[in-house]
Amino acid sequence: MGKHFGRKPKCLLPILGLSLIERLLHIFQENGINEVIIVTGYQSELIQQKIASKQIPGINIIYIKNEDWEKGNESSLEAALTEIDRDEYFLLVMSDHLYDPHLIKEAVEKVQQKQLIIFYDDSVARNELEGALKITVDTAGKIFDIGKQLDSNLVDCGIMILKGDIKELCENSKDMKELSELVKFYSIKHSITACKVGSSYWQDIDTYENVHSARNKILRSLITQKEGFISRNFNRHISLKLTSYIASFNIKPNSISFISFLISVLSGALFFYKNPLWAGIAAQLSSIIDGVDGEIARVKFLSSRYGGYFDSILDRYGDVSIITGMAFYSLSAERYEAVLIIAVMAMVGSFMSMISKEKFHSEYGAPYLQRMYDGWTQYLPSSRDGRLFIIFLGGVFNQVFPALVILALLTNFQALYRLMYTVKKIKV
Repeated sequence: MGKHFGRKPKCLLPILGLSLIERLLHIFQENGINEVIIVTGYQSELIQQKIASKQIPGINIIYIKNEDWEKGNESSLEAALTEIDRDEYFLLVMSDHLYDPHLIKEAVEKVQQKQLIIFYDDSVARNELEGALKITVDTAGKIFDIGKQLDSNLVDCGIMILKGDIKELCENSKDMKELSELVKFYSIKHSITACKVGSSYWQDIDTYENVHSARNKILRSLITQKEGFISRNFNRHISLKLTSYIASFNIKPNSISFISFLISVLSGALFFYKNPLWAGIAAQLSSIIDGVDGEIARVKFLSSRYGGYFDSILDRYGDVSIITGMAFYSLSAERYEAVLIIAVMAMVGSFMSMISKEKFHSEYGAPYLQRMYDGWTQYLPSSRDGRLFIIFLGGVFNQVFPALVILALLTNFQALYRLMYTVKKIKV
């Protein structure tokens, strides 16, 4: 942890509202790790104060101050080993790195399987290989050599699974100054497997360019297969920029959900008062902000069951507000009976879009993935992002009742398609 930007330890560097070490502790918490040893050196008191102020529950943190921190990571490992049993497998990670939660989850699983592993990445750009810790492997996928001077494109990611008996090597090899040298000699006697990170992201933070890259990697990871076409290809380009800006502020996801709801109500009111242009724009703005709450929740580890429930309920009320406003607007040009029937169909369809996915999740124990189950109908704008985009177009081009008709037809067709065809694709 001795590496730092100027006077600030790198592990305290904030990225999207959380310091590197705070983000790492949240990932540990999510994966059931309840004891963490943090070896400090440079500005150790500041690091302890910052971590203590965050109050991450469920984790017992043991602080060890390494007086010889300037000697390198080998001395920090030796200090940590005073708290690790000889037969205990442990996860060693660098606090000045950013890690994909999926990568840490995989590492935790391998610790439980009692495997000795070094994680590596073979996709690092050639101009970034110089100075990176690299490995070579034999035909069996075991570590053959490790060092910064190797002619290899296999870069160590700063995640290792080792065993407490490495303590003996530390005690008998006081002349070793580098962690890589220690691990290299340990691997001669104990076979260490090289494990590729695959699609998981990670980032060593050495420059401000690395910080920018780390931010982008986190933001890109927020785009999921569960999203609709409009959300994935349009809304996210804007919502991710909003998220990257407001993540540094203390704004809760539920507050953002409520703001999105209020904008939906505003859209409905604008339709009611015969202002379709701004009503449509408000509907689309609500759709974009509706994605920000989930992004902030995932970026800052604030996700909760109540948050998802709260957001879903407000979305339904927001839909009713907008459709009701569109119906009142349409009464001036269409027959009362036609508007009433279409408006009711649109409301039912909007509810069924959500219910069909939520009921699928509760019955089959897995999230409903539109790109996997909806076939060609996944391209229909019947999910909430698509519906609000239709409303946006209807408002901007002053075609409010036709937009209402399209909503009624598309949403109910999608619900019936899922009822008749999608479930048959699932092997129960």
